[in-house]
Amino acid sequence: MVLFIHRFRNYSVFIIICLIFILASCSTGSAKADDSQLVSLLDMKPVPDLAPEEVVEIQLTAFKANDLEDKGIALAYRFASPRNKKIMGTVENFASLVRQENFAPMLYNAEFELGPVDKAGEIAMVAVRIKLSGGNSAGYIFVLTRQEGGEFNDCWMTDGVLQINTNQVPSIQVPATIDS
Repeated sequence: MVLFIHRFRNYSVFIIICLIFILASCSTGSAKADDSQLVSLLDMKPVPDLAPEEVVEIQLTAFKANDLEDKGIALAYRFASPRNKKIMGTVENFASLVRQENFAPMLYNAEFELGPVDKAGEIAMVAVRIKLSGGNSAGYIFVLTRQEGGEFNDCWMTDGVLQINTNQVPSIQVPATIDS
């Protein structure tokens, strides 16, 4: 998953839209992960039956249960889109990026909540609030696209993740197009 958005036709409009999101009303369930949960997820792979929010939940659960061998990070990387993987390169590069300050809260988080999901055609955005053990929280928007053709035809996969302020509005408006 690329932790920035790549090649939107109207990038400035997209950034403005992202800046008006709020995660204060996230409503879907939270999750707790442990080693057994990671083991149960290790065989998962992108399939057309998974909804965008299910993909995000798998990735966040994998991050939360990551181990010393980075099996959780590798599992989350499996759900990154081919475009995202092309930009990221190796799973090691991906792991390094996830460990950076802005995205480290996704690893070993106390719990997470999935908020509003908005789909427009082949693009979906999923709002997420990460609750940290100290009582603070971090907000993110996962951007996913439904893949066309190839090994992952009709599968939702993550193109990018944006960190947002957790006090922003959860009203998501998906851009009409995304370049290849």
